[in-house]
Amino acid sequence: MNIADQVFDEQVAILYRNSSLGLVTTLVGALLVAVLIYDTVPVAWLGGWFAGTCVVVIARGWLIVRYRRALAQSLASTKWFTYFCCGVVAGGVSWGLCAALLLPAEHQDLQFAVLAVIAVVPA
Repeated sequence: MNIADQVFDEQVAILYRNSSLGLVTTLVGALLVAVLIYDTVPVAWLGGWFAGTCVVVIARGWLIVRYRRALAQSLASTKWFTYFCCGVVAGGVSWGLCAALLLPAEHQDLQFAVLAVIAVVPA
């Protein structure tokens, strides 16, 4: 294994090692958004978005567990990097749908609050 492969393996390891906190903040941010806009958007849409966000967080958490177990065996960093990127994209889609579908049109103060949460919470 050359130095470039070792560096890439360590970069992937850092991604997985540091992503747990991001998942927690995603759940907290999603809950905050749900509470903020509960009375202003259709409950079915809000519930669907919140449930979808929770599914993404659970799947990404499961991926972290699987990655840590794979460390004891042979590790294909390229595969794990691809999985990580898919999880990040799914998280980004979830927050993008929130901004596109759930911003309350008549409440600019809530729009600002929701967009502030989206800006702070990592995908």
